[in-house]
Amino acid sequence: MFRFFPATPIQSYVVRIVKCPTDVMKRDEVLVAYVTDPSWTPLFVGASAIILQIGGLLQHGALCAREYGKPAVSGIEVMTNFKTGMTVSVDGNSGIVKIIDEGCQNSSEN
Repeated sequence: MFRFFPATPIQSYVVRIVKCPTDVMKRDEVLVAYVTDPSWTPLFVGASAIILQIGGLLQHGALCAREYGKPAVSGIEVMTNFKTGMTVSVDGNSGIVKIIDEGCQNSSEN
């Protein structure tokens, strides 16, 4: 379990590691990224939750998550703690991300 900077409420969905704003995500996946900027905004629409490594309450990702009503947590080492295909619970109010299932994934997707 990880505890970091809370931004919005709880969701449990499948993780998608996203490295650039042109990466493809399925609807309701958890957007997991190092950092975001305004070019990433379209990805927030279909995301179920957002987990970011860089940022805090006033970082772009947290602001967009609140605007779209998505749970978000930042300040987590994303590339070592998460893999595409995992199922996680994201509590944006408390800042807790819980791994529900390690999932099966192809290592080339991360």
